[in-house]
Amino acid sequence: MTVNTASTNLMPWSRSHAKADALHLFDASYQLSRYDTHIGRSDISDALIFFPKSSPTTLGNFVASNRRLDILLIGLDSRLGDRQGRADALHIVTIDIDDGTVTITGIPRGTYSNLGYEDDASNIIANVRSARGRQELLRRTATLINRDNIDYWVEIGFSDAFGIVEWLGFENPSAELRMLRRRTGYRYGDHTRCYTQAVFIRSAIRRLLPLLDGPGVDLLLEPGLDLVKSNLTAVQSRGLVALLNDLALTDTPERIHVVVHSPYNQNLAHDAANSTRMAWRNETTRWNDELATKRIRHSLAEAVEHERNAIAELLTMFRQHCWLQIDDRSERRILRDSIATVLSAFARAQGDSAVFEEIERTMRADDMLFSHGGRKTEHQE
Repeated sequence: MTVNTASTNLMPWSRSHAKADALHLFDASYQLSRYDTHIGRSDISDALIFFPKSSPTTLGNFVASNRRLDILLIGLDSRLGDRQGRADALHIVTIDIDDGTVTITGIPRGTYSNLGYEDDASNIIANVRSARGRQELLRRTATLINRDNIDYWVEIGFSDAFGIVEWLGFENPSAELRMLRRRTGYRYGDHTRCYTQAVFIRSAIRRLLPLLDGPGVDLLLEPGLDLVKSNLTAVQSRGLVALLNDLALTDTPERIHVVVHSPYNQNLAHDAANSTRMAWRNETTRWNDELATKRIRHSLAEAVEHERNAIAELLTMFRQHCWLQIDDRSERRILRDSIATVLSAFARAQGDSAVFEEIERTMRADDMLFSHGGRKTEHQE
């Protein structure tokens, strides 16, 4: 991919301007109350460990008045064409601008959260997003860690995760994703999986920060924001990147902390390091994308007739970046372009300029991020 850096709109003052904008996100009077994390043992199998109702905790007690910002990372496991999905991965990224630290707090998907279901196994935090919506998930997650609120969020779909892992440079993104998603093979099941995900996020932060600063930031950051959903603006995101780079976190990884809201928190690093599941990282098997290909082609065939329901479903799949689940890049590009052609034609026919512009923007972002085949980097951590 050839990049024309002269086309960026960054002025000399824009980095400072973005930092000032990001600083408004921090509340200097923020009070962190008791962080209680002694949680009793689950009475069901490790396949679905969840926290029992009313449980005292023990990660430590402290009160702070530093400027902190909490951002909830939500990993959705939604089917292609389905707008709803379970929050199968939940991590709170807390930036402490005064201490110069970042803390990643993982919330295991099986954490108890009452949704009124008769089967307690369904009353878990992972189901809150699909059952009650994103705002309720933010509220309940804040309550879990004794925050008054969590105002900011970033949501990543299943297809988006493929794209992010590929762009980070993993030779076998599907194997890496399988390792991050599976919980079998660990003594502490989903709790250890949550820990490995948090470690991956720490590694991703260290990789991305140097790339997302400097004169070419818009060439990566803005297309990257098209890959995820967030209520953070592009300027706020750019400012946060600048603030984090000023903290030199890439050179001081010990200031990026990983914690899991779990009774087994102290044992999870050992469990992850000694699990036989680490062999997954070296596997050469690829994600079986045949089902995704078949699903996309079926929706395309129906949408070609401009049947309104089929078009709506195809638009949802487009917004999910469904083609990123396809391993073969030539096939991926063909399917992406076919979807865009059908949706653009329908948008023109309906006079829907907003959807047409959205399609064009997503296509440009996808080209900028993936036409070069991702970044080749070695695995860290």
